[in-house]
Amino acid sequence: MAKLSPVFLRVKTVLFEPGQLVDAVYFPLDGVISLVTPLEDGAIVEVATVGNEGVVGVPLIFGGTLAVRAISQVAGRCLTMSAEALLEAMRVSTPITQLVQTYVLALFGQISQAAACNRLHTNEERLSRWLLMSHDRIGSDKFLITQEFLAQMLGSRRATVTLSAGILQKAGLIEQGRDAQWRPCKLKADPLREAAGWIDEYRQFWEQSFDRLDAYLKTLQAKEGFTLELFPNPLPGNDQAA
Repeated sequence: MAKLSPVFLRVKTVLFEPGQLVDAVYFPLDGVISLVTPLEDGAIVEVATVGNEGVVGVPLIFGGTLAVRAISQVAGRCLTMSAEALLEAMRVSTPITQLVQTYVLALFGQISQAAACNRLHTNEERLSRWLLMSHDRIGSDKFLITQEFLAQMLGSRRATVTLSAGILQKAGLIEQGRDAQWRPCKLKADPLREAAGWIDEYRQFWEQSFDRLDAYLKTLQAKEGFTLELFPNPLPGNDQAA
């Protein structure tokens, strides 16, 4: 995996569009990337998110495309490599192939879970889910997001997101601020998890899935005999508003 290169993705960076050739794959480290479906009226609906547990650009075939747009929703660092290089690594390494295929199965499970959530849960529950998933990926209680962008991710009107965020704030589950067009959000993860009753089932399923992926990756590293020294010199901070 020596062909991996570090890159910093700012908010709203588009990695590829629906039907566009996927010529690179991305492994987020501390940011979050959304997979969204654009609609004819210009709206978008989020179908999945990818963080430090996954890879953006799969399922992958040579010269292939996907039916989604990949866009950075929370700025952060990631590793990237050409799609051709990953396909070659999968060709020569059965463990890498199995790891990627296992993740693809987990990704489709997440898409199915998101479909059920969008159909059955309230706006407050869907916002809680989004905040908790972002919290898990970036490892921080604080991050920047615009309500307009969040409304796009949730497929809701901005006024609806404002109302839902206000409800969570009055309940003491989040704290909001203002920095120009940005709304700094501090997540109180523990009480928010208690408030979102459905989250226990979601977390148990995904924690077990990604624990298996993590264990498999450690086995793979031991067999292949490689380690990655990531970012010996820290990249610039999380400066989305720049």
